[in-house]
Amino acid sequence: MLTKPHDAGLGLTVWSQHQGASQRQVAPIITPAYPAMNSTLAVSRQTLQIMHEEFCRGYDIIDRLWKDHQKGEKTGTSSGVDGEKDPCEVFAELLEPSDFFINYPNYLSLCIAGPTLEDSQAWAGFVESRLRKLVSDQLARSLPISKIQLWPKKFEACVADRTALLTKAQRQNSITYFVGFLVDRLRMRGSELNVEQQIQNFRQWDLSRFQPMVPGMDLYVRSFTVKELPRICFEGMYEGGKVEAMKKRRRIRDADPRRQEAKRVRRLAKLKARMAAMQKKKEEAAAAAKAEAEEKVGEKRKRDGTDDDADEEARLLDEVEQIETKEGETSAGEGGGAEAEGEEEEEELLESALDQIQEDEAAGVGKTREEAENDRQKLLAGELLVEGGEDVVDEA
Repeated sequence: MLTKPHDAGLGLTVWSQHQGASQRQVAPIITPAYPAMNSTLAVSRQTLQIMHEEFCRGYDIIDRLWKDHQKGEKTGTSSGVDGEKDPCEVFAELLEPSDFFINYPNYLSLCIAGPTLEDSQAWAGFVESRLRKLVSDQLARSLPISKIQLWPKKFEACVADRTALLTKAQRQNSITYFVGFLVDRLRMRGSELNVEQQIQNFRQWDLSRFQPMVPGMDLYVRSFTVKELPRICFEGMYEGGKVEAMKKRRRIRDADPRRQEAKRVRRLAKLKARMAAMQKKKEEAAAAAKAEAEEKVGEKRKRDGTDDDADEEARLLDEVEQIETKEGETSAGEGGGAEAEGEEEEEELLESALDQIQEDEAAGVGKTREEAENDRQKLLAGELLVEGGEDVVDEA
């Protein structure tokens, strides 16, 4: 501060620190002469943010030039910065046009239209004096916006939507301003940003004060993305027009460290997801192989069990056959014994009959040769055997 503010007693308002704090003066620059006033009264937090970024950019350029100058004095050379650019080219960066139309992802066009040229000029002047309130008070304070900037240069063109139904005179007598903004995703609710309520409040509280209000005077608002901006925004600022501007925007975005880090994180996340998918696939394949192996083992066990059952069944059948064979032999042995006993009885009977014949011969019972032959035939035929047997049985 060059001089301390003082009140000379002439009835003029003098700026004070308490007054500045109550009026939300964010960047007070006080005039040294009486009456002390804030020369940056129109500066808001949003415009102060833009100014701070530009001050930092200018400081970086001058700092690079100064460090390169000191390096050249030590080495005795006059090489450019980083051995590539000439100091004059680097200093020219300080005076390059602003990259306003490629710095923001979203834009609003404010088309000020009037019915005639005179009415349009009066109406446009009034609206221009209130645009600061629209940007700093209505939009910046009530919406989740992290950065907003009004481009101070106007375009002698109308970019309002065709659904606005403007007349030919209104389109010819209209001017357009552009506002760029960056949405704060952390404060965002939903996926869309609605500015209709703020524009309606601006019309009702500020623009309605204009007198006389002629039919046809209005403010038309339209939203754009950076790729949808009309070509008139890039004419005179870039040699290649919109195409060159988009290329520069791509280079700036790719050189941003935060974007590079975010890109690296996304790539790492994709690789991790791919690795997890491959690991899961391997685990599923291993589980399928294990299940298949278990199924084969179960089938083998089942097949072995079936073979064991077949062997057991064959063994039991052999035992049954052996038992049946033994029983048959036993039955056959019993039948043979009975036949042998019968044969023995018959032999005994024959012997008894032969002894009886011999005894008769010894007792003197004389028989002729013919009688003896007859007895022999009877004996062989069984007749004599029966009679003798009965006698033998009776005698017993």
